[in-house]
Amino acid sequence: MEGLTALERLQIHNLPNLSSLPQGMEGLTALESLEIYDLPKLSSLPQGMEGLKALKFLEIHDLPQVSSLPQGMEGLTALHSLRISNLPKLSYLPQGMEGLKALNYLGILNLPELSSLPRWMEGLTALYFLQIFNLPKLSSLPNGMEGLKALKQLFILECPNLISLPAGLQQRLPSLSNLEIKGCPELERRCETEGEYWALISGIPRMRIGG
Repeated sequence: MEGLTALERLQIHNLPNLSSLPQGMEGLTALESLEIYDLPKLSSLPQGMEGLKALKFLEIHDLPQVSSLPQGMEGLTALHSLRISNLPKLSYLPQGMEGLKALNYLGILNLPELSSLPRWMEGLTALYFLQIFNLPKLSSLPNGMEGLKALKQLFILECPNLISLPAGLQQRLPSLSNLEIKGCPELERRCETEGEYWALISGIPRMRIGG
């Protein structure tokens, strides 16, 4: 793939017998959008993603055999949107990704084995929209999230073992424009009118708790 240096968009999907991706993806230096999904036999993702210096949009989902994400993702400094979804064997996210200073959207969805989120999330100073959905083993969010100065939309859905928000994230709640919490019974209770978080969230223009 080294010769495709002008390629700007790449989708790899719906290939039921594909077990590995081609080498040389790091040479796609003009690539702005990459989607990898619906590959039931794929067991790993290629290394060297730090070479994708122009990449702005990355979606990785519906890969039932993939148990880890590649190293080097911290080098995706132009990345605006990252969505990771439906990876049933994935139990952790890579470390060292606090360098994603341009990231506006982060979606972490349908990861049944993921029990914690990494500390690098606190360094995502441009993050506008954080979506956390269906992480049944998640019991806490990382400390230090007061660094999410640009955060305006926060969706936390179907995380039944998540019972509280860290102090840093609580500091960001009053500046949100859109908050949705559903499928998190104890967290919902704390957000009710008599709950400890109500004073922090009562002024949010768009808010949905439970239901």
